[in-house]
Amino acid sequence: MNLIEFIRFRKRRHLPMGKFAVLLSVLLITMVTYPFIDDYAWLSTLIAVIGLFTILAALWAVSDSKVAFVLTALLAVPAFGMNVLNSLAETDRYAYFAVPMAFAFYTLVNIKILRSVVTAKEVNWDILCGAISVYLLLGMNWTLIYTFIDMFDANAFSIHSSLAPEESVIGNRDYFFFSFVTLTTLGYGDIVPLTVPARVFAVLEAITGQLYIAVIIGKIISVSPLRNVMPAPMERHNKFHKTDEHTNTPTDAS
Repeated sequence: MNLIEFIRFRKRRHLPMGKFAVLLSVLLITMVTYPFIDDYAWLSTLIAVIGLFTILAALWAVSDSKVAFVLTALLAVPAFGMNVLNSLAETDRYAYFAVPMAFAFYTLVNIKILRSVVTAKEVNWDILCGAISVYLLLGMNWTLIYTFIDMFDANAFSIHSSLAPEESVIGNRDYFFFSFVTLTTLGYGDIVPLTVPARVFAVLEAITGQLYIAVIIGKIISVSPLRNVMPAPMERHNKFHKTDEHTNTPTDAS
């Protein structure tokens, strides 16, 4: 596609800030700020505010379905409340409720957005943002899975021994890092799953990440409006070299 064709495509397909685009923006902000949560005390409050905006954006993303909206709202309220209580408490007793609720919430949101992406008749800017949001939510969901595994077995994961002793304890942001490294099959090897459940979920995440990219790219290409901007070679040939039906003599389209 040359520059002129791209400009024409952009004019034909406006890029509005739709509901999936808003959710993607909030998720990207979360990804940038969350890894620093333990380094700066004021970030805990900011992360809580961003978490609230994430929930609101996710609710808007599923608002076209009344059933999905009600179910996600019923999960979002207690999940956010438990998370706030857990951050204020001296122990992690509320996390045993907050983590599963947050996982159920984001799973339901992911299913609804994925359904919207897969059933879309045409790919526009907002659908693309929805497809990316699903991928990021997959990484965040597996972060919750690894966190939950660690709550029941502190030895389920091991971090590289070359780190300083105070850095050898695995925290939530480490599972956030490990989740996306596994989802993209990058695999640095600095954090290693040791137990069977940890290894099973790590393998499942890696497979999910690869299958999602393959399937979603195929779906996007199949309904992409770019095909209308760039006609196939045979279509261009037939446009400028029409053939007379009776004599099979090529005639100029003009």
